[in-house]
Amino acid sequence: MKQLYDILSFQFTLSDFVQKRDDLAFVTGQKEQLVALLTCLRDCHDYAHLVTLTAVDWIETSRFQLTYLLHNYRTHSDLGIRIMLDRDNPV
Repeated sequence: MKQLYDILSFQFTLSDFVQKRDDLAFVTGQKEQLVALLTCLRDCHDYAHLVTLTAVDWIETSRFQLTYLLHNYRTHSDLGIRIMLDRDNPV
């Protein structure tokens, strides 16, 4: 999973790589690059299944976090993409 993070880091601004298990990792991306990142993961790296989309509201900072959990059937691995958004200006 770290190898995928290293490859994606050349094209996208990513941070906070955390590998929970051999088949599960999380990274934080930029909201401006979200669509391109998800498209790249689907088209180039076979993360074609959206397992879940969750939102966490950080009330005290007026922000919320979206987490897209994607699955790759070929490698049997899951990748979580975290995006932080401002509640007052989400786009």
